[in-house]
Amino acid sequence: PLAQEIGKLQARGIAVANIRNYALHTVPEHAFALILALRRSLLEYRQDVERGRWQEVDQFCFFDHPIRDLFGSTIGIFGEGVIGQGTAAIARAFGMRVLFADHAPPQSPKVEFTPVERVLAESDIISLHCPLTPDSRNMFGPEQFRKMKRSAILINTARGGLVDEQALAS
Repeated sequence: PLAQEIGKLQARGIAVANIRNYALHTVPEHAFALILALRRSLLEYRQDVERGRWQEVDQFCFFDHPIRDLFGSTIGIFGEGVIGQGTAAIARAFGMRVLFADHAPPQSPKVEFTPVERVLAESDIISLHCPLTPDSRNMFGPEQFRKMKRSAILINTARGGLVDEQALAS
């Protein structure tokens, strides 16, 4: 439906384009806010503090939930545009290994691509930064989830339709 509407506009000589460089800092920063919250179990620890768990502990800390470092972990990025590149820059600053998933054109000459199968198998975090097109709709479904580490997290700050929500829920 959207593609048809865009086609109609273009046929009438009306240019249709994404806003170039929109949110090139905001989206990668937001992706990392989500990554940190999930890798450090921030929401769970906040709930524990609200319930008084901190006062019950006789040590300086408690470890009721996983706390995973970013340093030394691997992030797989789908989409090598300015937002994917921005996400990679932050990941590298944390000491993470960055894998860009290989895909059909366009491919940035500045990016070393990794086969998708390897990105899925090796990534501790996968971050999506792709447009939603007929080819990318449900690009993450049962097959991709089976190939990921059980402990991996998926961050989608791109488009909802990239992920098959039924497959994600099961």
